[in-house]
Amino acid sequence: MLIMSSGAVGAADTAGSVSDRSPWLAASMGRTPAADASAGSELEAEATQVSAGISLVDGEKLILDIGIDYQYTRYRYTGIDSRDRDLHRLQIPVHFERDMGGWQLQGYVAPGVSTSSNVMKDLFREAGNEDLILTGRLLMERIRRNKAWFAGIAHDRRFGRSRAYPVAGLEFEPRDNLHLRLAFPDPSLTVSLSDRQSIQARVYPSGHQWHVVSNDFMSDFDYRVEGWRGQLTWRFPVWRALGVDFSGGYEFGREHHLASDTGTPLVIDVDDQWFFAVSVRLGTAPLPAVHGAGL
Repeated sequence: MLIMSSGAVGAADTAGSVSDRSPWLAASMGRTPAADASAGSELEAEATQVSAGISLVDGEKLILDIGIDYQYTRYRYTGIDSRDRDLHRLQIPVHFERDMGGWQLQGYVAPGVSTSSNVMKDLFREAGNEDLILTGRLLMERIRRNKAWFAGIAHDRRFGRSRAYPVAGLEFEPRDNLHLRLAFPDPSLTVSLSDRQSIQARVYPSGHQWHVVSNDFMSDFDYRVEGWRGQLTWRFPVWRALGVDFSGGYEFGREHHLASDTGTPLVIDVDDQWFFAVSVRLGTAPLPAVHGAGL
């Protein structure tokens, strides 16, 4: 399941300005075919996402953007004592960038919810503290000539649970059409084919965590997904501000933590699998990632 996620350049894709990201609108659909899992079972996934962003402040010293990012994920099982799961993530990311002379302070904060359909269908009545999430990232960046050094901290669910971790790396352009990001946890290589067409290769953690509530609201558990993705995205223009992204790659290190219909905790090891998706965008939306990894 591959999605388009809203994100600041400095927070996810490159260390540059976020101002050219707004306004934009994007929608995508993706699929991970069925793969063998523990005890003779199988698991497949689909995801749909809609996201958008607009600039609130675009000054010389301060850039401030706000967006909305909604993702619907569906997991289908064979041979697992659990019904198929419909999971939702809705966040309102706020991106910022502050010029501090020789340094730049940049990042984002994204409050929202990550929950199952039983809560999402009546969100304002049924949502509780366990459904609420808050992700973010804060970076300090130093730009020298064609190189950018950056370091900071992030807090999100990319590793399968809510946790904080360091972010650091170097970005540079060895050639005019080549952008290299040597960074933890998401290195990438981007080749520009034209002003609006590019190919990017990227590796990043592809986990997430949702709060799941049963139909009768008598039981609940945290659904956790762990994994990594090696992803290739071809981005090209269609007409004026309209563009399309084709993405595909390989997901590995996959593990699902959930509960059966009887409440028994399950840890399911899932075989590595190919994935693919297509995204349509208006404006310069960020490159696609999964589970809001690019927020």
